[in-house]
Amino acid sequence: MKFSFGSDQLALAETLAEVLAKRCPPELVRAVWQSESGYSEELWEALGELGVLAVAVPEAYGGLGMNQVDLVKLLEESGRAAAPVPLLEHAGVGVPALAETTATELAEHWLPLAAAGEVIVTAAVPGSEHQGDGNTVVSLVSYAAQADLAILSCQGELFAVEQQNYQVQELESVDGSRRLGWVEWSPQDAFGLPGASSESVFERGVLAAAAQSIGVADHLLETTVAYVKEREQFGKPVGSYQAVKHHLADVAKAMGFARPSVYAAAWAVSQDTEKLTQQEQQKFVSAAKSLASDAADLAARKCLQCHGAIGYTYESDLHLWLKRAWSLSASWGDAHWHRRRLAGLLGI
Repeated sequence: MKFSFGSDQLALAETLAEVLAKRCPPELVRAVWQSESGYSEELWEALGELGVLAVAVPEAYGGLGMNQVDLVKLLEESGRAAAPVPLLEHAGVGVPALAETTATELAEHWLPLAAAGEVIVTAAVPGSEHQGDGNTVVSLVSYAAQADLAILSCQGELFAVEQQNYQVQELESVDGSRRLGWVEWSPQDAFGLPGASSESVFERGVLAAAAQSIGVADHLLETTVAYVKEREQFGKPVGSYQAVKHHLADVAKAMGFARPSVYAAAWAVSQDTEKLTQQEQQKFVSAAKSLASDAADLAARKCLQCHGAIGYTYESDLHLWLKRAWSLSASWGDAHWHRRRLAGLLGI
């Protein structure tokens, strides 16, 4: 296992961080909460131009031909900025599933468009669907109304469903910049994805949610450290008080465990099953998600406490990152679910 990133990987992550710092301020995230589109079209276009959306697209389809190790720090940066775009679903889950399928015509049509950001591909958690009326299936999908194509599952099989072939009932989400919707669809109106694995879709989704979670937690810690240095109480900065230091040290410690675990999971998911069995991959991924969810939850709780009640008000920018932390922490299985799975895999 290689425990360091290459210069190209770090350079792309640094470039993305610079782009997000300029083009994804808190004002943009707040505006998307109130928008009809549900995501930032301008930011999505910028990510397409930068090549972020093409990372997992094979070179034969106009992509960069990279893997989850190349993508993980990009997802982390998008979490740090609370980027109001479906990068997790598109680049982290949907595109790799299309790249994996042996349905060549489907891949030839959608992957070049996905690499350029001309379409949005979303995905639902495999196995989370339930039976609808008649022959229909109902799935809970992020950015369902905004997507052009959805990767959905039914009885263990994966399908690609175009937007005109499913109906969306939009839901109110705790995070206004991560839109949710119940999608009703029929396998008869969908394309099968032979060769693509629902297990792989799940592991990639879990990894992507974990990567964004540590980005969110890192932002919460960084902004709170800056806040407690400036906020004064009884004539001195609140950050000078031991109790506040302990709160933030606990978050830093949780991040210290979570981040390398997420990077290790990215390595594991990028390996084929000849080098690493599916069960071994699952151990890495569940360990990462449980630690990342715990870190995000702890960061949200401690940083809110350090800010005081003002941090929870809608007028405070902290509010936006708190909601993103809670949303991602529960997405693709929360910490409790993944600890149970990990215990089962370890025979405990």
